[in-house]
Amino acid sequence: MKIVLKNGRIIDPSLNLDMVGSVTIVDDQIEEVGEKVDERDAYERYDCTGMWITPGLVDLHAHLREPGFAHKETIISGTQSAAAGGFTTICCMPNTKPALDNPALIDFILDRSASPEAGGIFVAPIGALTKGMDGEPPAD
Repeated sequence: MKIVLKNGRIIDPSLNLDMVGSVTIVDDQIEEVGEKVDERDAYERYDCTGMWITPGLVDLHAHLREPGFAHKETIISGTQSAAAGGFTTICCMPNTKPALDNPALIDFILDRSASPEAGGIFVAPIGALTKGMDGEPPAD
């Protein structure tokens, strides 16, 4: 399936690219980027005038709040929100209850974020430096 994103501001720091143009995507892979692209056989076309087209964004300071504060946010609601905002990776803080201070809790975050409901977002848990975030002893 071929999709064309037209007339958007394309920003890709890794390519030193900042331009208004179009992107062709074929079978979930970027095929062409330029001021004008081949639109023939496009299944869908989107006018992105006034919008940005970027690589996936990374949030280095996310609060997923699970475990312990799921009434504020869950891993699923946080990853879905991230996906809606253009993020592909989030780094979640350890200030949960209990704190992310051992491998079992890190595995819990990774397992939950790998579920289909999580929207395909990669979650990088940031572990606490000390047990319970109490300053000492060091965490596992």
